[in-house]
Amino acid sequence: MAGLIESGGDVPGYTVPVHRALTEHILLGGAPRAIAILNGTLAAALGLGLRLWL
Repeated sequence: MAGLIESGGDVPGYTVPVHRALTEHILLGGAPRAIAILNGTLAAALGLGLRLWL
């Protein structure tokens, strides 16, 4: 039993289901959340700037 725990194997009766959302990164449109927000902010600023300029 001690060898099984030390080697990192599964111990019967001690498994816990973990929701996938706790282990994977949050993506928006396939990109990481921070990059998608930054991209949207820059696109909005550029779009509004061009609209005011033209």
